Amino acid sequence: MRQEKSKTNQTISGSQTLDQLLSNRLDCRSDFHKTELTLFADYSKPPQVDGVPLNYNPPKAYDSPFIQGDFGSGVVTIRKGEQKLLLDFTKE
Repeated sequence: MRQEKSKTNQTISGSQTLDQLLSNRLDCRSDFHKTELTLFADYSKPPQVDGVPLNYNPPKAYDSPFIQGDFGSGVVTIRKGEQKLLLDFTKE
């Protein structure tokens, strides 16, 4: 088993079982964040976080108190208090 310290001082375990290596699957677990990332080297499935596949078509590209934007719309709204900036990347 190989262990390394990451930049955030968390331990990363690099051991894999023979079954995982033969199945082209890599599981990375973070004890610090209490989460697991699964990658498939043969691209048979999308990457998974805690067993849930990544969503490549989310409804929102930006969804925070300050930035809003629908995925693929090309329009982003930035707000701070009463100020608002609309960025429209669909127009030249």
